[in-house]
Amino acid sequence: MEEGAICRMRSASMAFAMLSSVLRSDRAVQISISIVRAFVRLRHVLSSNRVLAARIEKLSQTVKDHASLFEMVMQDIKREEAELEHEIYLMKAPRRRKAQIGFVRPGK
Repeated sequence: MEEGAICRMRSASMAFAMLSSVLRSDRAVQISISIVRAFVRLRHVLSSNRVLAARIEKLSQTVKDHASLFEMVMQDIKREEAELEHEIYLMKAPRRRKAQIGFVRPGK
């Protein structure tokens, strides 16, 4: 929470607290106390939301990092798979018949 917002919240809660000192009735005092408590809870919720937002942002960045690493691994797997398929193709391809070396008798 920015500093200006905290100052505005404090001044607003102080204004309500001073209201009870002017009115001086028991009901005014009780309402003023509940208003101050509400401002304290509001300040706590806003500050905890800021912490929560920071944690979510950090987790989001971690997920992005993991996603990029996962993408790199997938690319490596695809490349290895293509190389393996090519090698399997070469192994299955029919082999040329090699020419025999040596003397060949005519007629056979």
